[in-house]
Amino acid sequence: MHQVVAIPPEKTPAVVAVLCDAFSDYPVMRYVLAGSEGDYSDNLSTLIGFFVEQRERVWQQLGSEAQVRYEFLGEAWPNVGVTEPNLHLNMIGIRQGQAGRGLGRALLDAIHTMSERDPDSTGVSLTTETAANVPFYQHCGYHIVGHEQMVDGLETWGFFRPNDTTGKDDR
Repeated sequence: MHQVVAIPPEKTPAVVAVLCDAFSDYPVMRYVLAGSEGDYSDNLSTLIGFFVEQRERVWQQLGSEAQVRYEFLGEAWPNVGVTEPNLHLNMIGIRQGQAGRGLGRALLDAIHTMSERDPDSTGVSLTTETAANVPFYQHCGYHIVGHEQMVDGLETWGFFRPNDTTGKDDR
């Protein structure tokens, strides 16, 4: 049985390392970091750290142009989102070498359980910018609620999985 827990500060570097591996070629990361000064791997670690550390420090390091590109995406994502109260899964990833072992499914199952237990949540929403992820999320019971071309070469799909489908999807 897998359990989702808050990240203790001493584990932050390990979590950032796993997410950097999982998202090293992700279209959003490539788009936001395009033209940034410095090493891509270092900048990716900083950007991923944005989600688990101090945001202001991140933008100081990556620069205002990266922040503007990220905020542009943030304005576009609601167009493929869900309006009813839900838990939104902002980032999920496993090391590339661990793909196909059921770890992604286990992480999704944990967030589905969290949503079921939350009286204010009607389900789970998420987005992906990788077309290859679309069938996986559909297999896990998600429905496409939006699709948008954000900029040339970068598109996003919005998904929603209502709580009442738990246990009814193909496993």
